[in-house]
Amino acid sequence: MARKPKSFSSSRAIAVIPFWPSLRRALIRPWGYLSLILVVQGCAYSSYTTPLNPPIERQALSVTYTSAFNRPPSGMHTASIGDELFVISRYLIGEREEVRLHAPARLHSFPSDAKWMGTYRYDDGGGDQLVVFTSPSYYNGDVGVILNTKDEVATRRPLVQVAGKRTGRRWSLIGTGKFFVASERLTEAWGVRYSGQRGTAYVFEIIDKHGASVTQIIQSVHVPETEFLRGFTIKGVLVTGLAKDNRGVIRYSIKDVRVD
Repeated sequence: MARKPKSFSSSRAIAVIPFWPSLRRALIRPWGYLSLILVVQGCAYSSYTTPLNPPIERQALSVTYTSAFNRPPSGMHTASIGDELFVISRYLIGEREEVRLHAPARLHSFPSDAKWMGTYRYDDGGGDQLVVFTSPSYYNGDVGVILNTKDEVATRRPLVQVAGKRTGRRWSLIGTGKFFVASERLTEAWGVRYSGQRGTAYVFEIIDKHGASVTQIIQSVHVPETEFLRGFTIKGVLVTGLAKDNRGVIRYSIKDVRVD
């Protein structure tokens, strides 16, 4: 005759159940402490920054002038009737200092007009002379960029938080090299075109090249042949004829006398 399997009585089951909460707490509590330790450790950042007193101010830039021709300025050039002798663009360099690089997408963009100062020294034991530059216009000066003595970004993650709960937090930058550069503003762009002879004079047209979609003639200039061969100046550019007009073709040299 088959024997029935043993079964626990309800009273015995009830006696076993109360032990499980205590056992579960005993097993889970150490893991809870470990998780808390890991969270705290994950939020801690190493800070290698110390305040600079007084801070380092950026040196004032000297404004300079430069120009660029659409062809090499030295040597002999030729132009036929209707050809451009040259196109020149003139710039002012250093009216202000600009930030050349871009912040990562998760952070605010660098302000276009802001005053930056060296407010912290950065020393991670590498022996380099590194300074953190901050601006009140960028995260109230709480986030700055680590630069070397050549104004180049230093370390693999050159953006660093220098104040607040997450002091020492770091970010990468988009780009490398110099962080600050001198501004460059285009002030004028124009050219000169040869229109042929009118009697004993050569006719040149000054044309606008500053953002003009259609060629616009600013002024026509009549230059006697003797003056052309001796050299004449148009808006600071010296044009010197090297040969007389030969069947509508002239030979000449150019030089920006404002630069020299």
